[in-house]
Amino acid sequence: MSRPSFQPTEQQRRTVRALAGIGTKQDDIAMVLQISSRTLRKHFRVELDRGGLEANGQVAQALFKKAVSGDTRRRSSG
Repeated sequence: MSRPSFQPTEQQRRTVRALAGIGTKQDDIAMVLQISSRTLRKHFRVELDRGGLEANGQVAQALFKKAVSGDTRRRSSG
């Protein structure tokens, strides 16, 4: 008897997008979802490709807003 076809959920898609956005390795994302790396790439290609782009865009937008509002202070790291 064959295994049922994998059907990704919206929650899984959000998880993949978020993890890809912070630079998590595909093998690690697959482990979180308890699927193979091959299944991850097959069913979540868009989320893997766009996750990092969307995260970088959000950071750039936040920095741009701070800069144009005049907030150019450097924060101390300690």
